[in-house]
Order: sequence, then C-alpha cells, then structure tokens
Amino acid sequence: MNKFKHASFAIAFAVTVLAIFGTTVVFAHKGAKGIVMKRMMAMKSMGDGMKNLSQMVRGKTAFDAAKVTSIAKSMKQHAAKIPEQFPKGSLQKPTEALPAIWEKWDDFKGHADNLAELAGELEAAAASGKAASLAAFAKIGKTCSGCHQDFRMKKEK
Repeated sequence: MNKFKHASFAIAFAVTVLAIFGTTVVFAHKGAKGIVMKRMMAMKSMGDGMKNLSQMVRGKTAFDAAKVTSIAKSMKQHAAKIPEQFPKGSLQKPTEALPAIWEKWDDFKGHADNLAELAGELEAAAASGKAASLAAFAKIGKTCSGCHQDFRMKKEK
C-alpha cells in the first residue's frame, strides 16, 4: 500500500509539473530571439521529455528503458548548459525569467546542477525498470517545480 501511495503521489506531482512546464510554452516563444530563444527551446525540449516520461509512469504508454535513457541524457545535457543560457540581464521579451535569477545566482545554478545530477540518476535508473525510473522522475519534477517557483514568472490565468 505504501508503494501505491508513493506512486500515486509521484504521478500527481508529475502531472502538476507538466501543467506548469508545458501549458503555454509554444505561445511564449513568439518573438523570442538569440539566447532567450535558445533557452526557451531547451526548456521546451526538457518539458517534452517530461511529458513522455509522465505518459510512461502513468501507464498511458509502455515503459521503454531505451527511451527513458535517451530523454535522461538529453535532459542532462540541457541542464549542464542552463547557467550559460542565462547571461546577466537577459530579460528580453518574451522571456519568463525573473531578475531573481541573477540576485540569487548560486541558488539558480544549484537548481541546474541538481537537475543535471538527477537526470544522471534517471539515466542509471532506466535499466532497473519502471519503479526506479518513477522515483528518479519524481525528484526531477520537484527540482523543475522549485526552480520555476523561484525564478520564472507566474502564468496568468
């Protein structure tokens, strides 16, 4: 029963993260240029990966260890580049970045470093199956959500 509660929580958490991550990404890119466009596309790629993983952990699609590994590798590569994609003051519209990124740079960079590490854990977990991947996926979702809460503009409803 405890495993079921953990899995249910992880799935609910993942759905929440996906709602935060992906609802308006396509529209947000309109007019983006340069480094802002580059980082928005990287974030969209990671969001798409999270959507694919969510489908697997919720049982909507079959668990595919090779696909999990591929998504994790891509996420790890993107995460490693996050700090360089946020040069100081890059707040050109339509960015969703907040000035808090540069005010709390060490915290922001810590989120990126943690994401890269957790993506590595997911990559390793893929070979162990769905349960191990679910645990790693939940940690990634929490990291993404925490960074978005602190460093990304809130979505208008």
